[in-house]
Amino acid sequence: MKLLERTTSKGPARYKHRAVIIGLIVAVLLVIGLIWWGIASYHADRLTQARESCMQSSEALRVAQNKYNTLHDGKAAEAAKITDRQVEDAKTVAALAAAYKEEAPGLAACNVQGVDRLREATAQIDKDAAWYGTHTASLSKAVDAVNESHDAKTLKDAKEALSKQLTAAQKKYKATDGKVQDDKTRKDLKAMIDKAAKTRDGEDAKTMNSQAKQLNTLMGKVDASV
Repeated sequence: MKLLERTTSKGPARYKHRAVIIGLIVAVLLVIGLIWWGIASYHADRLTQARESCMQSSEALRVAQNKYNTLHDGKAAEAAKITDRQVEDAKTVAALAAAYKEEAPGLAACNVQGVDRLREATAQIDKDAAWYGTHTASLSKAVDAVNESHDAKTLKDAKEALSKQLTAAQKKYKATDGKVQDDKTRKDLKAMIDKAAKTRDGEDAKTMNSQAKQLNTLMGKVDASV
């Protein structure tokens, strides 16, 4: 009877021991699960951050590229049509031609997998954006230089043309005194001479060219009246 009691008394202890072991196993599995979840969350966060960073860089590149392309295909393309004979400084034309022909970099993208590859793509995208920023500035400077040189040459030529016509018109006016049938032609010529003399000292090349033509026309009318 006592032997039976001893045998049966171990039953609860065994169950208790098993429960402890199972509890430990569950606790270990829970800890492992939490560690795995933490690691997975950490990597997921890194991947998310890397992708967001890449997308931000990609947007900055898009803006920089659009700005460059607008300049390249617009004002720069127009300025590139100006020849070295149409400017005061031919070096500005050569400088623009070199800047205009610069080859743009091939574009990287964020459609890659993994944190490392996303970071590599981001670095390349940032490099490309820097290229566009630098070359937008240098191309804009080259365009301005050509346009300024062209304007200077245009103004210089216009002044020279107007001065030439003014000299001829003044001589014509003096030489035809009392020799015309219609003196109004001489009066019109004198009025234009006075107006052109003031214009010659200004900066309006378009008006100078127009008045040079008008002087030539009015001199023709005086000759016809003579």
